[in-house]
Amino acid sequence: MANGDRFWEPRQGLKTLRDMYTACNSLNVHTVAIAPRVCEDAQRIAYKIATGEDFPYPKFKPYHDPAGLADKMGTLSFYTPKTQLFLGRMQGWALAEVEYGGKPYEEYTKPGIGNRAGEIVNGASVFLDETEALVKDPAFLAAIAAHKR
Repeated sequence: MANGDRFWEPRQGLKTLRDMYTACNSLNVHTVAIAPRVCEDAQRIAYKIATGEDFPYPKFKPYHDPAGLADKMGTLSFYTPKTQLFLGRMQGWALAEVEYGGKPYEEYTKPGIGNRAGEIVNGASVFLDETEALVKDPAFLAAIAAHKR
C-alpha cells in the first residue's frame, strides 16, 4: 500500500498494461498475464476489507481466475453485466496460462483476434474501478464475509 491507497498494487499492474498497450497497441504474452492478476489483487483487497484478515490463498484455488474467485466470494452478481461478461471471456482465454505455451498461447497469438488487447486493458480497468466502488457497499462486504474461508 502506497500513500494509504489500498488499491495501489493493482493500479500499478494496470499501469503496466496501459503503458504496453499504448506503446505498441498490443500486449505480449508475458504482459497479458498481468490482467487477471490485477483483477485478483482487487478481489483480495476487498476480502481483507470485508473480513479484516489476510486473503487465504490456498483456500481459493485455482489462482488467477477472477471470475471463479468472484463466484466463490459471492460477489459476481454485484458487478455490471458487461464486467461479468468480460470476466467470463477472460476466464475462457486463460490469460494467466498464455505465457506458458500450449492452447492458451496458440489462441492468444493467432492472427485475426481483433483488438483483444484493448478489451483486456479496458475490462481490467473497469473491474478495478467497480471493485473499488463496491468496497463501499455494505452488501458487497457482507457477501464476502459470508463466503469467508
